[in-house]
Amino acid sequence: MTGLGGILRMARHELHPTNFPVSPVLGWRVIGGLIPCNILAEEILADHPKRYRAMFVESGNPVHSVVDSAQMRKAMRALDVSVCIDVFMTETARECDYVLPATTQFEKFEATFFNFEYPRNYFHLRRPVVEPPEGPLAEPEIHARLVAALGMIDEGVVDDLRQAAEAGRAEPRSTDSGG
Repeated sequence: MTGLGGILRMARHELHPTNFPVSPVLGWRVIGGLIPCNILAEEILADHPKRYRAMFVESGNPVHSVVDSAQMRKAMRALDVSVCIDVFMTETARECDYVLPATTQFEKFEATFFNFEYPRNYFHLRRPVVEPPEGPLAEPEIHARLVAALGMIDEGVVDDLRQAAEAGRAEPRSTDSGG
């Protein structure tokens, strides 16, 4: 499939006329594996045992972007915890409990993953052009630190990956899965 078709493709069960997935709180239809953003505030503010209690926003601004900004602002304040990773102090970031500043596209390596040159696709990696200021981190570093702080990393796996990276592609690797 070419273009955006593969990205926007819906799962077969989502297309079923009567047996399709719905949001856990108010039962809105799920589209492309996602809950429609304009019902997010309603799902957060609902008096329902499965209402959303936390939100992690990365490079997004739902307080500004969804239909009713005032209602979304109220919903953000109703969450038990909210985290925003962004380059800017957006309207959404201002409502979050934690704001984790990210480096800009000029201060980190950036890659192009969407291209429209099919069948001749290219991978484009851009180098940083300026040094980042003290404090902000690239998103992958933020994610890695959060996962480590939560104790979700098996250090044995990390050591294996480090060894593989140091060995490079020329070094053969064992595919023995222990069984």
